[in-house]
Amino acid sequence: MFLKRPIVFVITLFLFLQSHSQDIKFLPVSMSDFNFSRENIDTTQGAIVISEVGSGTIEGTKFSSYAFFYRVHRRILILSKNGLNLANVQLFLSRSLSGNEEKVVKLKATTYNIENGNIVETDLKEEDIFTTNIDKLHRVERFTMPNVKDGSVIDYSYTLRSDYITQIKPWYFQSRYPKLWSEYSINAPQRFQIRFLTQGNLEFNTDSAYRYYRDYDDTYILGNKWIIKNVQPLTEEKFTSSLENHLEQISFQFSGGMAGNGQYIDLSGNWGVLNGHLMKDDDFGGVLNNANPWLNDAVNSVTKDITDTLQKAKAIFNYVKNNIKCIQEVKTIWLSQPLKEVFKTKKGTVADVNMLLTAMLMHENINANPLILSTRDNGWAHAVYPLIANYNYVISKVRISNKVYFLDATQPEIGFNRLPTELFNGDGMMLGKHPEITTLSADMLNETKDTHILLFANENNPGTWDGNFDTHLSYFESTKARKIINTKGKKVYEKSLENTDLLYSGFEYEKLDSLDDPFTIHCNLSTVNNNGADIIYFNPMTTETLTKNPFESEARNYPVEMPFKIDQKYFLSIEIPKGFTVDELPKPTKAFLNNNDGIFEYNISKDENEISLSCHIKLEKANFSTEDYDALRNFYGLIVKTESEQIVFKKKK
Repeated sequence: MFLKRPIVFVITLFLFLQSHSQDIKFLPVSMSDFNFSRENIDTTQGAIVISEVGSGTIEGTKFSSYAFFYRVHRRILILSKNGLNLANVQLFLSRSLSGNEEKVVKLKATTYNIENGNIVETDLKEEDIFTTNIDKLHRVERFTMPNVKDGSVIDYSYTLRSDYITQIKPWYFQSRYPKLWSEYSINAPQRFQIRFLTQGNLEFNTDSAYRYYRDYDDTYILGNKWIIKNVQPLTEEKFTSSLENHLEQISFQFSGGMAGNGQYIDLSGNWGVLNGHLMKDDDFGGVLNNANPWLNDAVNSVTKDITDTLQKAKAIFNYVKNNIKCIQEVKTIWLSQPLKEVFKTKKGTVADVNMLLTAMLMHENINANPLILSTRDNGWAHAVYPLIANYNYVISKVRISNKVYFLDATQPEIGFNRLPTELFNGDGMMLGKHPEITTLSADMLNETKDTHILLFANENNPGTWDGNFDTHLSYFESTKARKIINTKGKKVYEKSLENTDLLYSGFEYEKLDSLDDPFTIHCNLSTVNNNGADIIYFNPMTTETLTKNPFESEARNYPVEMPFKIDQKYFLSIEIPKGFTVDELPKPTKAFLNNNDGIFEYNISKDENEISLSCHIKLEKANFSTEDYDALRNFYGLIVKTESEQIVFKKKK
């Protein structure tokens, strides 16, 4: 596989990067590491990163090829139990079916504590380092710093050797914890070309490029160094796809190199070249180039007597979704096993399942191509720069009669041409004969929900009501409900709808088994006995009350990223019970969010016999900038305040 193997040029070049490739040297831990001034430092997270220095170098190896060496040294002061999480270190490592891998070649870790006025060291023991295989292509090396407690300084360093020189890890200058010093440098022979992309609003204290000559092998080394001091933490808020999207960071793309004969080799500097490599790779698109005759009988049995192309695609999709189980802890675009083995064992990773789906569609001459994406929790992938390491998910993009369909067969509750919300995260890339950028945005999703409640006064028990409850759930709400029903049963789901004021019974469902559509619930509804109270408080929003503002923070330093747009309508008609009068009634309210970004309408009225309410919340977009935050927070604050208001029924004297 071209991208995951070390690159060998005609002339072998062994690198010795002088001080740039040596282990990073820190000063010994001293009392100053425990007692420095914490003024203007956010200590609420329970830890401070005193210093972290990283470097990346492309170096020659004894095997006459190249490898990438990633070196990190980090020193952290633990302030409280909130920061103890930093004592648990995980190093995620990749490997390929062809034998290339990442591995830790040096690791040193020490905890420092003050005891009786002296600094006492506790070193990490080799037997306390654990390596676990996640799947065929991924493993994790874990260790916990020894003897860590409030006031400890932990200091660890490691070197990661990688055969994947085209996949350079990003460096995060910012995190959830404050950092006093964060530094990264990258060094490579001049013949290699590496692009870098910065993200964030912080200014570098150092941003320098350097070049030096080695006369013994007639080679120039090019390097860059970046330093940021006193970096404030970024705290994760609700409606954040991935905090990494907003952290100050720098990412890299290995784009090419010069062979020994002077000819430039473009490795992955543009999507056209990268697409060619990926579609030949045996761990990715190469499996789609085969005729795959072993699929003949299976596909024929699935599509038997079906002549319509769209219906064939649906039949194949449902077959894969219902028969091939998806099992994966780490998402990746790379296959973990041959497609024939996936079909035989009836299980595989996301890539295994969806590439099998694509192969089966192509077997029937249906226009299908793999589409690689980055999930919301993985961060954005920037289509301008083909950073293949940023993509961790693959689905099938299908075109039938000039209409495009997106298929993911890994989740039993997701229907045809429906995708989980985690995949609507910006630019993806469709690969194949004609590669093209494909954008999936949360603004493409509009979750609509309609709820109707009709309540009649119970004459036998004045002050209580019986009636009907009908709700047309939104699609993703339906998906969550189906998952509960399929795994735990209808009774568990129905019980989850109840609250202290309402009782449900006689459930009926429409389109529950139609996974391509949302479903509708019909049932009976009754209120609990008020024990003959003279005053009854009734919240007319019943099941749909928003009790808490999702935007609690007074300020926010990065955008709001909701998973979809919303359009929620709620209707209530409640009969005024005999012997009671309406003492208080909420006031009608109407508000706009930034003129056209959203609307909240709360219309309530009464006549002699009943009270009618209609409530409508609609957001015209899912993503809001930091400049929109105050308006969005106030908008939801008004919704919470209004929906908390109650109708007060008072018994007539």
